Amino acid sequence: MSLELAFLVVYFLAMAGIGFWAMKRGQSDSEGYLLGGRSLGPGVTALRLQSSSMSGYMFMGAGSLGYTQGYFGMWYALGDLGGGILNLSVLGRRMRKLSQILGSITSIEYLEHRYPSKWIRLIAAPVALFCMFFYVLAQFIAGGRGLEMVTGVSFPLALAIAIGVIVLYTFLGGYLAVAYTDFVQAIIMVIGMVWILIATLIAIGGFTAGNEAVGQINPNLLTMWGADLGFQGQWGVILGALLVFSIGYMGWPHVVVSHMA
Repeated sequence: MSLELAFLVVYFLAMAGIGFWAMKRGQSDSEGYLLGGRSLGPGVTALRLQSSSMSGYMFMGAGSLGYTQGYFGMWYALGDLGGGILNLSVLGRRMRKLSQILGSITSIEYLEHRYPSKWIRLIAAPVALFCMFFYVLAQFIAGGRGLEMVTGVSFPLALAIAIGVIVLYTFLGGYLAVAYTDFVQAIIMVIGMVWILIATLIAIGGFTAGNEAVGQINPNLLTMWGADLGFQGQWGVILGALLVFSIGYMGWPHVVVSHMA
């Protein structure tokens, strides 16, 4: 067994173990299953929120964007940062208090209780279902592709394994399991990103040498306007890159439920 495969096996077993632990610790009522009994602290909440927000985009999509378009990808990174700050500093605390006062255990129920109208659920539920379907589909594909690249197994099998592990711990422990697996995954992400950054800088000889090497390939990659300068002056596109995550983070049901928990 290769080292990579051994790490993956340990990782999957750890995720399943968290699911069993959450099942024993969790509460049997709806609030306990869907919100972890509103018992999560700020550390778990913050790391869980950011890891689930960035997820497959950060580790596959953003890497590809940076590779093909250079520093243009930094516009999206600024949006990532802004979304996290807005969530944790503006929306989170207020939604935590109001959702408990109103007795809301889902984001749509919160909206329905906050703004009483029969149209809230009729409009919000289909919109959330439609958007989340494609988001979850993208995350499953990212998980399957990542597992396929590391293990060499076929994509359908890798996809089935990735989905199976996620469904297992979610089914067993509810939101408590999701939150703590995301917390552990966030720590792994941070260690991985720092590790890769340090190793890369050592391999290329530092930021300056790295930029010089990139500039030899295409000087435009060192600008904020894309590989062919196609985004220069395209402020509508740039504003969209900044806002797509800043605003999106505040509305995703799987993100705002972190505040309520």
